[in-house]
Amino acid sequence: MKKIFKLYPYPADYIIFTFFLALSVLFLVLKFKPSEPAFYAVVETASGERHVLSMSTDTVLSVKGDIGMTVIEIKSGKARILSSPCRNKICEKRGWIKRTWESSACLPNGVWLSISGQKPDIDATTY
Repeated sequence: MKKIFKLYPYPADYIIFTFFLALSVLFLVLKFKPSEPAFYAVVETASGERHVLSMSTDTVLSVKGDIGMTVIEIKSGKARILSSPCRNKICEKRGWIKRTWESSACLPNGVWLSISGQKPDIDATTY
């Protein structure tokens, strides 16, 4: 009876393994790469209200959304949605954001929080 599968790896197996290992290392390096310093926290609502806050000043901001008040906190160069009237509180569970172009949103309340730096990482074409 002829064996269909051999027990030893083929040369292509080594190539595929090496490719995925290199890809994993690349993603790890990009994840921990220092990003551009965050300068501003931008808070927007569905009604068109917009606030631009400095990340260097500790601030607590209350914003009226569609279903109530959302509280945004900026502390030590990080920002987060502190409290919101939404049911599942996913926006609060998102936690602190500090890197350029990270964002957090309370969709039921219509409030968006994003971090902006001096030079954007994306251009108008991809935005």
